[in-house]
Amino acid sequence: MNSNNVVLQVDKLSKIFHQGKKEILALDEVSFNLLPGEILGIVGESGSGKSTLGKILAGLFLPSSGKISLLGKDPSHFKTREKARLIQMIFQDWKSSLDPRMDVFDILTEGWKIHHLISQKEIKEKLSRLLDDFDLSNDLISRKPSELSGGQLQRVVIARALSLSPKILIADEPTSSLDRYLRRQVMNLLKRKVKELKISLILISHDWEAVTYLADRIFVMFHGKKVEEAPPSFFQKNPIHPYTQKLIHPKSHLPLELKWEETNTYFS
Repeated sequence: MNSNNVVLQVDKLSKIFHQGKKEILALDEVSFNLLPGEILGIVGESGSGKSTLGKILAGLFLPSSGKISLLGKDPSHFKTREKARLIQMIFQDWKSSLDPRMDVFDILTEGWKIHHLISQKEIKEKLSRLLDDFDLSNDLISRKPSELSGGQLQRVVIARALSLSPKILIADEPTSSLDRYLRRQVMNLLKRKVKELKISLILISHDWEAVTYLADRIFVMFHGKKVEEAPPSFFQKNPIHPYTQKLIHPKSHLPLELKWEETNTYFS
């Protein structure tokens, strides 16, 4: 694959956490590429290492080993603010990621002010377009997060992340704590906006339905390893790894606990 056509390259990324004298291998030599405009789904249960991977890519954790290339460069070559514009993250606990003291106006315009992206005169017009793009009414701009519904809150979180026109959006469980109707709304919104803005999306989730609906390509994580990688259509027909089979068919009689030696990687 031509590296010029890749927005993100991850090579043998590992992360070890220390708890006293104990070492916990949270991420074990994970490698992948991300293409421009691609939606990559990373799926696995709690403790699989997927959220740790997302936080490393967003610059919140340092890897213990391995390499990351962002737009062909080491991420350290970018200034902090520049990298923050290139990679935005929607956190798993997305409700608490909003400052409860700020109203929607301040939440959505803060990034533009920090990065000096637009003049004061342009804010009103650009904010109106942003609200319209994300199906948010103008009367919400004076409200605090506590005064918004779950669906409104999540749309504000997504709008804030995409307002900076990042190259990569990392969404960690973006539909968590939403009902089925709102989950589908958020999935459709993400899919539409990512394609419109030609942004690459890394979707991290344990929700197999959401990942297969959104993703162009999926890889499955188990015990910090990438164990299987393929397009969604392949997984629907012929998942190879036993852990993947268990994720797709949770009521099957496959063993709940797999051994470390069963975590070979399968590519399709």
